Amino acid sequence: MILAGDIGGTNCRYAIFDGQNLSHIRVWPTSQSTGIAYDLERYQHEVGVSIHPTRACVAIAGPVSGSEVSLTNADWNGSIADFPCPAIWVNDLVAAIQGLDLAEAEHIAGPKAIDKHAHRVALGVGTGFGQALRIGDQAFAGEGGHASFAPTSQKQHELYSFLRNRKTRVRVEDVCSGMGMENILDFLLEQSGTVIERKTSAGAMFGTATDSFLLQGLDIFLSSLGSVIGDTAIRQLPHGGIWLCGGVAKKMKPHYIRASFQEALQQKEPMNRQVASIPIFVVLEEELGLIGAGRIAYEGLCGFEHN
Repeated sequence: MILAGDIGGTNCRYAIFDGQNLSHIRVWPTSQSTGIAYDLERYQHEVGVSIHPTRACVAIAGPVSGSEVSLTNADWNGSIADFPCPAIWVNDLVAAIQGLDLAEAEHIAGPKAIDKHAHRVALGVGTGFGQALRIGDQAFAGEGGHASFAPTSQKQHELYSFLRNRKTRVRVEDVCSGMGMENILDFLLEQSGTVIERKTSAGAMFGTATDSFLLQGLDIFLSSLGSVIGDTAIRQLPHGGIWLCGGVAKKMKPHYIRASFQEALQQKEPMNRQVASIPIFVVLEEELGLIGAGRIAYEGLCGFEHN
């Protein structure tokens, strides 16, 4: 029996994986959890039946090194010693990229066909921003969200200056994520002097925008994300595709046709042709991290040692 977990800045997710499918899926807010010990006890209680996993893999939204981990964007921690079975931590984007073969995705740019023998890149656009590279069955985590953000338009330069007054360094994650959308909205409100009632997240407001003010925020986000994806295409030339994962990436699916996204993605002179040769997809699978974590434990990937 394989226990799979996926711990993000917003939610904790757990399930049992049988090699193809998930069962006994349970989800709760990360803010309600203190760490893996709490989660294991709560999962057992919520499932209501005796769970005796033989192996476990839990994906974490943050860097993984050694037997103890903590989240980058939430107060959550854990140790391998807390598990009742052999277990492994992996970066959440490593889990995501290992789950792609079992996930539904939609093409949004570049050629539709991928080179199945070429390397792939996963970009996690959720509460934060993550990145991973897959070559064959090997996956490698990156921390692309903490790379410096490079503005490419007048409005992005203004946003950069606004954030630079708040932070010592402006990162990709400060713009191209759920947190980034909040920053963009804060910037637009301060710049315009507009007052609006914020009953929901900036992402939800941008995603359903119909007025010019919120559409401006949507386009700042899309142009920034498109530029980052284009830069990734140039750096990696991943003909196995760039795969956008995460809750924000999925919610933005209807908007990837907007010129703000497509132009920022493609206008990478003198490398336009190379960027246009890279297939780009948005992953629709809700439980991609759980599937990937389950596959890692089930197939013994990512250095998992079978006991």
